Amino acid sequence: MVLRRRKAKARGSTSSLSVNVSSNNEKNDNSPAAPETLSDEAKRNMTNRLSRIVGHLQSIKRMIEGDRDIESTLVQASAVRAAVNGLCKELLKELVSVRSKNKSQELAPNDVDEILVLVNRYIK
Repeated sequence: MVLRRRKAKARGSTSSLSVNVSSNNEKNDNSPAAPETLSDEAKRNMTNRLSRIVGHLQSIKRMIEGDRDIESTLVQASAVRAAVNGLCKELLKELVSVRSKNKSQELAPNDVDEILVLVNRYIK
C-alpha cells in the first residue's frame, strides 16, 4: 500500500491523503479491467453515511475548540471510528456483490480466499 499526500490548493484547507493499493497477484495482460463502481442506490447510501460522519467530525472539532471534557470527546471519536468501519463494511459488501454477479458459476475455493484477503485488508 502506498500513501501519498497531495498539497491542498486552497489556503487553510487540510491536505488530502491518497491511497493506492496494489496486489502482487494483479494481471499484466495490457487490458484494463472494468472498474467496479457503486450502483446509484449504493452511492446515495454511502453519501448519506459520509455526510453523517463529516457532521460528526465537525461536532468533535467544535467540542475540542470549546474545551469540552476529554471523555465526551473520546466517546464521540469512537462513534466516528465505528461509523467509518460501518462504511468500510458496506463498501466491502458492495465489492463482493459486484464481483460475485460478474461470475457465471458458483464461488470456487480461490474466490473465497480472495474475499478473505479483502476482508483482512480493509476490516481492522
